[in-house]
Amino acid sequence: MSEWALDRAARSDGVTAVLALFSTLNHRTCAKLIPATDISRFQNGGIAFSGFASGGLGRSKTEPDLVARPDATSYSLWGHTHPRIASVQCDVYAGDDLWPFAPRSILKRHVVEATRLGVIPSIGMELEYYLVAQGGAADTAPVLEGKNGGPYALPDSPSLLAHLATMTATMDALGWRPEASMIEAGDAQFELNFRHGDALMTADRVVTLRHLVASAARLQGWQATFMPKPFTDQPGNGLHLNISLRRGDSQVFERNSLEARRDLSEDGLAFVAGIINRAVPNHMVLAPTVNSYKRTYSRFDRTDGSEVPFCANWGYGDRSKYIRVTTRNVLEVRACDSAANPYLATAVTLAAGLEGMRRPRLQSAVTDLTELQSDGLPRTLLEAADALHSSDEACRALAIDDGSVGRYYAQAARQEFLKWHNVVSDWERERYLR
Repeated sequence: MSEWALDRAARSDGVTAVLALFSTLNHRTCAKLIPATDISRFQNGGIAFSGFASGGLGRSKTEPDLVARPDATSYSLWGHTHPRIASVQCDVYAGDDLWPFAPRSILKRHVVEATRLGVIPSIGMELEYYLVAQGGAADTAPVLEGKNGGPYALPDSPSLLAHLATMTATMDALGWRPEASMIEAGDAQFELNFRHGDALMTADRVVTLRHLVASAARLQGWQATFMPKPFTDQPGNGLHLNISLRRGDSQVFERNSLEARRDLSEDGLAFVAGIINRAVPNHMVLAPTVNSYKRTYSRFDRTDGSEVPFCANWGYGDRSKYIRVTTRNVLEVRACDSAANPYLATAVTLAAGLEGMRRPRLQSAVTDLTELQSDGLPRTLLEAADALHSSDEACRALAIDDGSVGRYYAQAARQEFLKWHNVVSDWERERYLR
């Protein structure tokens, strides 16, 4: 869809309003509702907003507004949940320049860099979440009728099966070509999948899908949560990131040999090496909340079959690894959790892999599985923030120009950790109040 077709598409679909969506560095998706009568003006000039009020965009209250400009290719009609509402993802500008603190801008830079190297990334994401009772109270539990027998179990609850069918139909109506979605390991836990595609398009769709899931759940009387580890005795929520590269008609990670279908190419090995080399400083991007580290280091998640990696390693077909190489020689990065910003997670992983392809020293180490394993991943958000802040390479991957965005992001995570740390918990009272 061309930029100028947004107004025509909205008219054709009978849309009454379009949600202009943009993401920030503090895990929020912000929106402005554009009425149908103003869509033409919006597509020509964008919509202004306060970068300070939105939070997480590196803007002070004394600085001018930013502008969200629509990318018409991301136009999505919210058919099953809001029949006459559509959404469009926006790029954030300051004047005529892309704003460097906007996650979508950061991913666009790395996609361009991949193109300069002659490769086109194909990305898939597996979105996991729970359905819980509405209200979000401290004692919230998974939907009781959702008790199941583990991954791939056939749900005996008609309403849970209806929810899964609704989300599949919604993705299909949007033209996303949904693939096999399922009940996950937890009670009333789901995993949604759609066809791999362009990096920016896939990240856009994950942002939109989260809102569609939340809306569908509300309409059914539930609440969807993408919290990484909402329950101590249930598996965490992941956002597994699947990556392949194409060069012309060839798959970059596959060897040109029928006998070596299970072996990565030299470029594939180098890409793995790059990701693992930067796994520790990048982990804060893949696991961006205080709660994330209760998933990363959960004993439960390593005994129930959900297999969350706690160190950076790799292997063929092994779901316990940080990177699992699938039978199609796609790289599945399994450390990413459901709170991650899909633009940032894709950007830093792609940047690290491409850096590996540019550095033969890393490539030579990856051929030995026993050699290529980093230290354990950070155990807390504070450790992860410190690791990111101290890595010039990782900070530069989160910037259009220098490393200032990465350090801003790390500092915001430190503040988040301290806010949590300063709250007295029920666990502390039970242990020490005597």
